[in-house]
Amino acid sequence: MADGTAHVVNAGAQSARMPPWVLLPGLAHTKDGVSSNFYASTHDLRRPSCDPGTGMPLRCLIVDDRPSFSEAARELLTDQGVAVVATATSSSEAIQRIQELRPDVALVDIDLGEESGFDLARRLAADGSGVKVILISTHDEREFKKLIESSETAGFLAKTELSAENILRLLQQVES
Repeated sequence: MADGTAHVVNAGAQSARMPPWVLLPGLAHTKDGVSSNFYASTHDLRRPSCDPGTGMPLRCLIVDDRPSFSEAARELLTDQGVAVVATATSSSEAIQRIQELRPDVALVDIDLGEESGFDLARRLAADGSGVKVILISTHDEREFKKLIESSETAGFLAKTELSAENILRLLQQVES
């Protein structure tokens, strides 16, 4: 838009308090024809989390089995100019959201309850979607060092270090 803002769509469950998102029911449809809830937000295109080549916000999917973390991460990253297009609590939901929304990056929790974030990262690397995966965890990186190094991901971020700046730094390291 001329004023330096762009409208972005974020999927997710509606909360009692409407953060900076406004419910737009029926904006997207799943394969079975059921509408999903989406939220619209505005982002300043001059923010550092925007892709310098296009000026568009980085499109991100958060995959974590704890909705409370996903919501907190969504708010943090959105405030920093990242377009969080959806959240997912399982591998199957993540794959569906990636096919539907084509995010630039997926933040994948290493420990997805009964599932492994490493397994999801392998599946995403093999499916040709082109989404870049950053593994996240509350665990110390040293606990998973060999698995992280051998995975086809952009890297690892501790949940306490999650920021638009750190995401972009990892993505830039992969591209160079």
